[in-house]
Amino acid sequence: NKGLAFYLFRVNIRTSSGNAVIIEKEQRKMEKAIRNISGSIWEKDIPAIVAEFKAEGISEFTITNEASGLIGKLAAFEANGAKVQGLTQVESSSVDIETGKPEMISAILMRLI
Repeated sequence: NKGLAFYLFRVNIRTSSGNAVIIEKEQRKMEKAIRNISGSIWEKDIPAIVAEFKAEGISEFTITNEASGLIGKLAAFEANGAKVQGLTQVESSSVDIETGKPEMISAILMRLI
């Protein structure tokens, strides 16, 4: 699927614990792909997520999941080589019915170091 121009593509990463983490892949007009983690994140799965991103050559991703315990999960990402860069806006998979365009939502921008 690499190189194909998808607007929004969902990928399930199956971790060693058997949990599937939903990653959203956005790619517009062959621009650099940004992965967004919108689903539940289990701290024990973070090493596998980071390893998968590194294996795919992914250097940045966003997190839009607002679950409780997010601070601990961000600390676990940092311990595994992903540093918080700040806040950003990403397109949601939901479409605004008035404009017909994807809604913009807040996200945490992460960078692999």
